[in-house]
Amino acid sequence: KKRKHVDFLKRKEIIRQREELENARIFQINMLPKESPSFFDFDIVTHIHTADEVGGDYYDFFQIKKSNGLVAVLGDATGHGMIAGNVVSITKAGLNSVDFNNPVNKVLQNINRILKKVGIGRNRMCLNICYLNKDSFEICSAGMPPTYIYKKSTNLINELMISGLPAGSLDKSKYDIKKF
Repeated sequence: KKRKHVDFLKRKEIIRQREELENARIFQINMLPKESPSFFDFDIVTHIHTADEVGGDYYDFFQIKKSNGLVAVLGDATGHGMIAGNVVSITKAGLNSVDFNNPVNKVLQNINRILKKVGIGRNRMCLNICYLNKDSFEICSAGMPPTYIYKKSTNLINELMISGLPAGSLDKSKYDIKKF
């Protein structure tokens, strides 16, 4: 009888944990934009498929009315699971508090400082932050793989490698901007 009660409690705990993970997955998905922005002649398409119930994948868009521009953010927190999801939540909160009228490398430096101040331990946030308007494209990177730029007029794809430590690595990390 005692064994049956222990088994019952184990099953209840497993169900509780699964429900909690599902709620965390839904919370994380709800942090992402519901649709891609319509912006000049750009084709912006997004898709996310996490490896775990909760992960470190993240993207977002911020319209800048003052300059008629768009900031696109693409990121991946190190690791998997709840900790990576928490790093994404902190990053999103930070991005919603920065001034996007500043250059994107300054925005990234602010996110880096926020992550260091919060104290995310050995975790990091790899990010690309891009500023687009009808005439130009600016990008800075914190530990992301190469970015690929496709130009329809030439039908060519160019690989763009930008160095930069993942956000949350060092207090005074600096990030370069590439302009096109």
